[in-house]
Amino acid sequence: MSRAKSILFLGLLAAISIFHHSQLRAEGQLPAVKRIVFVGDSITHAGGYVAAIEAAAIANHPDRHIEFLNLGLPSETVSGLSEPGHAGGQFPRPDLHERLQRVLEQTKPDLVVACYGMNDGIYYPQSDDRFDKFKSGMQRLHDAVVARGAKIIHLTPAYFDALPIRARLLPAGKDEYLQPYEGYDDVLEAYAKWLLSKRADGWEVFDVHAAMKDAVQRERKSDPNFTFANDGVHPNAAGQLIVAEPLAAAWGLKLNASSLPNPSQAESILKLVAQKQQVLKLAWLTATRHVRPGIAAGLPIEEAQAKAAELDKQARALVLAAATNAPKRIVLIAGKPSHPIGMHEFNAGVQLLSGCMQGRSDVKVEFVLNGWPKDESIFENAAAVIFYMDGGGNHEAVLEDGRRLKFIQKLTEKGVGIGCMHYAVEIVPNQAGKEFKRWIGGHYENMFSCNPMWEPNFVQFPKHPITNGVKPFAIKDEWYFNMRFVADIVGNEPTKAESMQFTPILVASPSDDVRDGPYVYPKGPYPHIEANKGRAEAMMWAVERPDGGRGFGFTGGHFHDNWGNDSFRKVVLNAMLWLAKVDVPTDGVESKVTAEQLSANLDPKAKK
Repeated sequence: MSRAKSILFLGLLAAISIFHHSQLRAEGQLPAVKRIVFVGDSITHAGGYVAAIEAAAIANHPDRHIEFLNLGLPSETVSGLSEPGHAGGQFPRPDLHERLQRVLEQTKPDLVVACYGMNDGIYYPQSDDRFDKFKSGMQRLHDAVVARGAKIIHLTPAYFDALPIRARLLPAGKDEYLQPYEGYDDVLEAYAKWLLSKRADGWEVFDVHAAMKDAVQRERKSDPNFTFANDGVHPNAAGQLIVAEPLAAAWGLKLNASSLPNPSQAESILKLVAQKQQVLKLAWLTATRHVRPGIAAGLPIEEAQAKAAELDKQARALVLAAATNAPKRIVLIAGKPSHPIGMHEFNAGVQLLSGCMQGRSDVKVEFVLNGWPKDESIFENAAAVIFYMDGGGNHEAVLEDGRRLKFIQKLTEKGVGIGCMHYAVEIVPNQAGKEFKRWIGGHYENMFSCNPMWEPNFVQFPKHPITNGVKPFAIKDEWYFNMRFVADIVGNEPTKAESMQFTPILVASPSDDVRDGPYVYPKGPYPHIEANKGRAEAMMWAVERPDGGRGFGFTGGHFHDNWGNDSFRKVVLNAMLWLAKVDVPTDGVESKVTAEQLSANLDPKAKK
């Protein structure tokens, strides 16, 4: 199904992405304001795009309380113009400036969003006089808002679609246009370009016109009669979402989720928001004394606000309920192939672990193969992200001159859990040492840590959800130890360090022969490793971060076949749930792995 048809099918139902409010959203953030007032013509008054934006804001940030007031007025212009015989001669088009000062004085907005232009050319061909009145009217609007100490965002005019009404359009050269001019969208495009040029003067302008026109043209490649507006002017539900897109993107809001945890609740949330906006809209239009006939009278402001507050409370309660009941998303990122066959089988490993979680209703595990995802939307709404890949100076997380580190930092600031397995725990300290200590409690440091091939015997486990159901086991792997932990702790016992709760999960004492080497690289031995003979070491640990998120490091995972060991596998599966803040079963995550499953999805590489 095409993108626009998909939105059309879902309508505004898909306007809300219901996920836990502490998780990552699209790039950008909601403005730091308490009240936003939308002004515009009938497209704004219809309210679809305003309701979609507020519903998405509530769904994504139920802890943020921003009041969205829709004061759009049908037929209105910012230019003050009206064509002869408007509305059958019943009344001229309302002029925004007749009511603007009353609106600003009474609503006291922190931010105004204005969308005008569709009516301002009065459906005639382009003329300098009408264009000048649009420009001067828009400048007056901008100046009036700024003079009140508020900010203003301008949206370019919506797209005028001539196709569905082509039979009643008039050509150029008429003295009077009782029906729209056939090339009217060229007028709107000129208005949009002028508005966009005002960015050079510091205006904040978002291009609704281009968004709508581009969407229509894309759809017409497969459906020549596609339209968002059957009357050429007023967008349907899908078109209203397109109007919302530029502003929503700037505010970090997703309007159409690819999958919704609970579509019926999404519909209910949007319905409540639309009801709330309708109550407030009519109340404020009445209170600010608009002059357009045909608009129903609203409630007194205090009564309307009380009713709106109850609707808002109900919407937020549904969001939180949906977040609580929705499965948590865990994303596994596999590195590119490296090492001989059977070693560092990152791609096969994440697919195997994902398969072990199939059938669970509390989590949804997704994986990315061969390195950092090309589409970073995979991270959106993730409860936990786990890296299983090569590390060091070319660690996937440190590339792009630190951009990815900043990206992951944003995840952690939202409480997303971060896990690293095997080589992925190693970074270059001056590249990402402080980040890894903050995210997962520590990291492997070349020539400080060591990486021998050995077979630790894990016989005792701390009381922790990650160890649920894990039985004593011994298995040969490239188990790293002597990590560079937060606050330079040894890491072999539970510790509170730098407001972080650190818990070692897999602990064993390397023999003297293991400490003496050889290590995999460099071979060693290292005097400081030998000096600690007899000391227990942590090969897996977990942390509870002060930001509310969790982290873990697991140094095993060199040999792919080790995933066939039930306890080796279970301790990682348990960690995946714990990282995502999902209750770990008392007996841990039960799974079975066959020889065929272990040999599946191995990278095509030469045997050693």
